Amino acid sequence: MKPTPGPVSITDLTKTLVRTEDGKTLYDGSDYEPVWEVAKENAVLIAEAFNVHHETGLTPRELKEQRDELSSDFILQALNAYWNDANTNLLRRDLGDIERQNYEHQLRKSKEVMNTIAKAKSL
Repeated sequence: MKPTPGPVSITDLTKTLVRTEDGKTLYDGSDYEPVWEVAKENAVLIAEAFNVHHETGLTPRELKEQRDELSSDFILQALNAYWNDANTNLLRRDLGDIERQNYEHQLRKSKEVMNTIAKAKSL
């Protein structure tokens, strides 16, 4: 993908023009006079998408996918720590019945959720 080089800016909010630094018009919202607020919001969104791509080299979609991947990795690491805590406590402590049941439940549920996330990631 080779988008227009950025950064871009909104040069005239009365016409909601989004332009590159060299003056090329990327979006002209002046045709949307009846829905002026939508045209202004579109101009801001388009300029932001171009500038984020210019800054990161990633499209908004690629950033979303990266964010989702990082989020699921973080959740898996947290669940793994939760599972390890339960396992360690079950192995090292003389536990009462209720405490043992709670740690066993913690062990089962964390493993169940980790397996569900792993299956979803493999699809």
